[in-house]
Amino acid sequence: MKNKRNIMLFSALQILIFHLWIPITNSNLELFVKQTAYMGVDIFFLLSGYSLGLKKIENYARFVISRFNVVYVKFILFSLVFCLINNTGVIRFLKIISGVELFEKGGGAFLWFVPGIMIFYICYPLFQSCDNKNRIVTIIVAIAIWGIVAYLFTWVKTYKHIFILWNRIPIFVIGHYWASLESTKNPMTQLLNKTLIRLAAGLGFTVVGGIIAYKYCFRMKLQIPFVDTFYLVAIPFCIGLVLIVGCIKENRVSKTLGKITLEMYGIQMIFGFDFANKILLKTGNIVETNVLTVLFVVVASAMIYYGCKHISKLIFDKV
Repeated sequence: MKNKRNIMLFSALQILIFHLWIPITNSNLELFVKQTAYMGVDIFFLLSGYSLGLKKIENYARFVISRFNVVYVKFILFSLVFCLINNTGVIRFLKIISGVELFEKGGGAFLWFVPGIMIFYICYPLFQSCDNKNRIVTIIVAIAIWGIVAYLFTWVKTYKHIFILWNRIPIFVIGHYWASLESTKNPMTQLLNKTLIRLAAGLGFTVVGGIIAYKYCFRMKLQIPFVDTFYLVAIPFCIGLVLIVGCIKENRVSKTLGKITLEMYGIQMIFGFDFANKILLKTGNIVETNVLTVLFVVVASAMIYYGCKHISKLIFDKV
């Protein structure tokens, strides 16, 4: 997948727009962009599946520990800051970092996708091992398990919150097989790697997927045959956006900002809403509020990322 940092930055900006963007107009186009920008999470899961698909996992414990260090340590720190600022207490903090809140509240859980993706990381080595042994059987079994559980969860209302994660499994798996396709050297793969072909395919997926998303993810949120089926019908649109953004050549800015996506998510969920509200009350200008909010989240995230990186380097250099 070319220009991955561009796609990561695009995904992070989508999530930022979904949470904090204040509509400037009442146009359906702007509302469609904002209300379907949760697809940044879908793109994140797609990228995660793709990145793992390029790896050969030989040591399970080492793999899980590395994923924990890369993603979960920051999540714990963000959760601690969130709980201290909001005085939520120790119990909620433990529920957040253990993933219990994800199962209780779904998308209402603090930074829900982090414990969600960690569950995927824990399960992925088994999936990869089975896929390497027999791909056809693995695909059939994976689809069967996903469908059966989705059907059962639809009727057990207690667990409806889990669909925000469960219905992201298909796009994660697509990312895995996308990596497999690109790593296979054949004329078809070489053809698909050409920028014009990828751009044409991206436009096709975006147009068709956008029409479907407009109808079933915006005008109405499809809930049949499973709860939150609209996450599934959004997949073609997400693939189209990834293909198009991936055709844009990376630059210094996108490479830099593409590294701070987790920090952007944490900052906006802890400070973003209060910041946007205060700016809007002070200025009364929606455009100015949106611009300043985006700048605040990006700058604060960059400071945290590079500040922590610099401190870590100093510590390890001394050691």
